[in-house]
Amino acid sequence: AYKDHLGCFYHVDRVSDAVLTKDGWFYTLQNEELLMKHHPEIADCTIVGIPGVEGKQEPVVFVRLINDEGPDAEEYLEKLNATLHAKGRPLLSKLQWVWENDVPVGITGKVLKQALRQRLNETISC
Repeated sequence: AYKDHLGCFYHVDRVSDAVLTKDGWFYTLQNEELLMKHHPEIADCTIVGIPGVEGKQEPVVFVRLINDEGPDAEEYLEKLNATLHAKGRPLLSKLQWVWENDVPVGITGKVLKQALRQRLNETISC
């Protein structure tokens, strides 16, 4: 959270979901909302951090499109990063396409980001 010059407070993310990148803090919730606002073809997206170099992390985005048909992942990653760059935000390192039941959710429907981080870490370790 932060407080602006008028004394208003803003919630940007949960501490456990914030990603410390080589370019600074990347707030996943804030950036998920930004991407969905500027890319109406996105049905849902989730961002998590994975271990990077020198103790920093790299943000990875899981994207589900409305029509389930996406362009090349690298091409679409560039498009999303252009949106982030325009807002002065750190960039995403990877994109993975997902479908409706690919992302684990809890009983309340909240995405289980810890399970996604674990899945990515297992893939990286192999």
